[in-house]
Amino acid sequence: MQLNGNIEKSNYECQLNNNLFQFQNKPHLSIEYLEDESVKEIRNTKKSISLINVNNGKYFNIGSQTTINVNEFLVGKLNSLTSSSVEWNQLMNCDDKLTEDIIKLIALNYSENWKSLGKNLGFNSDVVNEIEIRNVNKTFMVYHTLKVYLKMYPNTSIGFIANILKKNCQFLILNKLLKIKN
Repeated sequence: MQLNGNIEKSNYECQLNNNLFQFQNKPHLSIEYLEDESVKEIRNTKKSISLINVNNGKYFNIGSQTTINVNEFLVGKLNSLTSSSVEWNQLMNCDDKLTEDIIKLIALNYSENWKSLGKNLGFNSDVVNEIEIRNVNKTFMVYHTLKVYLKMYPNTSIGFIANILKKNCQFLILNKLLKIKN
């Protein structure tokens, strides 16, 4: 599955058609990140996006100037995953950096729920509060936290992460993730 779209900085409308995000006569959409994991630009590429949060089916925010208005997205919810389906350490070894995309997109869309994520991952409230105070860029903190967590526990199943994430926001997993087998 690929996410299609235009690269103008404006509001877009899109719809789901044959499991594709489609914008009429527009190129593929992807996200390029700065070193601190903030969004640099939307660019024309055929790179697939592996994970997306559509904010309860309404909006997917990419940076401060770009909002996608999602009319329809009805596939691949996290609860379709099982704890034995895919292991994070397998994803970490993928040549196409799939895990990097997943974690970055989790971070990008989870920044408003940073405290909840930290607590669900087992960080005590003092640590969570201290991290929040010291880091203005919460998106990067979530990304960093997940990276550290996965390095500490490389066999953590994607189902476990899924259960954590779906407590606070709706995430949709695209087909490529589900196709990765042992």
